[in-house]
Amino acid sequence: SIGNVGIGTLTPTAKLDVAGNLAATGSIKPGAANTGAVCSPQGAFAYDFGTNAPVFCNGTAWTAMGTAPPGTWCGSTRFNNYIAYFSCQGHDPFVSCPSGYSQNQAYSNGGENIFTCVKQ
Repeated sequence: SIGNVGIGTLTPTAKLDVAGNLAATGSIKPGAANTGAVCSPQGAFAYDFGTNAPVFCNGTAWTAMGTAPPGTWCGSTRFNNYIAYFSCQGHDPFVSCPSGYSQNQAYSNGGENIFTCVKQ
């Protein structure tokens, strides 16, 4: 493999191919993701300088790390004689939801209402 280096392997398939665990005492700098291209291989990670966030390859597309799948909900606000509030990325679901989420009234019974944010 011309141009490839292997540690623990005689047949490296990448510029640096390590067969075994990797430890680093300093930082590891991933390359920039070409988010307009099909990602490969699945599990690869990179940095998206357009969104200033780390991304990973889900096998089809570059995806922000920590991205919730559609249908995932976060936060909860309950109104009755008291208020219980659980933040959804810093948003109060009764007032607003973060980008990519929609407000959902999960329950309503008289004066009691529960709101959540649901990932689209």
